[in-house]
Amino acid sequence: MSLDKQFRFSLAPAKHILWIATTVAVFLGVTSTDNFGHPHVFIDYSIAVMFNEDGLAALKFHWTFDEMFSEQALGKYASAKSGKLTTKDMNSIKKDLFDSLKEYQYFTLVKLDGKYFPVNRIEGFWADIKNGKLSFTYIVPCPLKASKEFKFVKALVCDEEYYNDFEFAEKAPVSFVNDGNYAHTFEIKEDPGLKYYFGQVIPKVLTVKFWRKP
Repeated sequence: MSLDKQFRFSLAPAKHILWIATTVAVFLGVTSTDNFGHPHVFIDYSIAVMFNEDGLAALKFHWTFDEMFSEQALGKYASAKSGKLTTKDMNSIKKDLFDSLKEYQYFTLVKLDGKYFPVNRIEGFWADIKNGKLSFTYIVPCPLKASKEFKFVKALVCDEEYYNDFEFAEKAPVSFVNDGNYAHTFEIKEDPGLKYYFGQVIPKVLTVKFWRKP
């Protein structure tokens, strides 16, 4: 089994990230067998659930890359040495390392009330460096009107080819923004129905239920 048809798309590896991962392997003298092993890049991520007066407005995703990938990815950007990226370098990083992921919906999967939501547009991209690690932040507008009955959202980030290993952050994997008018619950749980990479990987999925307060 693999990602179900309503919650999957082509997740062939993005060439820019894969190219850098291969460069890391060569730099470290990894054997050809190891070089083709999986994964190449390790990413922790968190999700902020953003509300407005109508209900769900968007999901904000924050990725933090592993130190090895961060070092190699940032090597060509002069401002990275200071630990604070310039706007110019941030725009270059977006072009070099993120824009190519659009074809694969940024490895980001969303369902709204059980219906697959294609992630073909993002807003507010931001790249940063903290403790030597590169991070990406971006917003996926995905409005879902609230009611007195609960609505639910499912979301995860994954690379079905498993070149990139995405895991929810251990600390604060989920947060809520502007939620004063809403009650909500959430859980992060493995979903065996979405297993991939020859059935070896079972991803964890965030499920949020929310409803308008009386």
